[in-house]
Amino acid sequence: MHTTVARGSDATSTRVTRRHIAHLSTDDVTQVGEFTATSADLTLADLARSDSFAVALACADAHLHRNMGARHSSATRGWGDWQDRFEQRSASMAGYSGVRAVRALAELADPRAESPLESLSRLRFLQLGLVPELQVSVPARSGGHLYLDFALSELGFWGECDGKSKYTSSELLRGSSPEEIVYAEKRRQEWIEGTTGLRCIRWGVSEVRTLERFAAHLRAHGVPVPGHPSELDTPATAQFLAALP
Repeated sequence: MHTTVARGSDATSTRVTRRHIAHLSTDDVTQVGEFTATSADLTLADLARSDSFAVALACADAHLHRNMGARHSSATRGWGDWQDRFEQRSASMAGYSGVRAVRALAELADPRAESPLESLSRLRFLQLGLVPELQVSVPARSGGHLYLDFALSELGFWGECDGKSKYTSSELLRGSSPEEIVYAEKRRQEWIEGTTGLRCIRWGVSEVRTLERFAAHLRAHGVPVPGHPSELDTPATAQFLAALP
């Protein structure tokens, strides 16, 4: 457990508690039930500085998704406000260890991600120089819309990342059998491929666990992979992504 204490307090760390000395403004302190905790934004910045960037990105995506619920490409104004606020925070931390990760998080966090697997997949795409569209809407067979996790129309494919729990978890199955879910997914995929002209590529946790494995997976499906971050990102963010494992 990580805690923040004021200067002059006991800052001795133990095997289970790591204490950090820092001044906290009132905006950086909140109540979570009975506990006093750092604010969501400060916690995300601390995660970016101290943990793997993939973990920080998944947490930031989940925080934005929970508070904004922006599934479509026309995200809410609150997303832009959050980005501005987080960029200001990164500027105030100039010279701190890990501040490059905080700056990158301000640019890359996205409320359209609906799972940690989607967050990690998006990060892998960006590391490889591919910039996918997210949650692309496709008219459904019976009305309404279907949403694609990722689409790279210029490369002729769309992508779905599925965890094994989608087909095995009773909570996610919601009374359907695994066979029914597989059949429904097959019908959905055929409809999307037929109406969009894009082929589907699927992957799970094992394929995105490392950058090399995801690159190999895409190349095996005939996708040209640049192998380095796109210059569509700011140069500083591209350099940061290139240095990530």
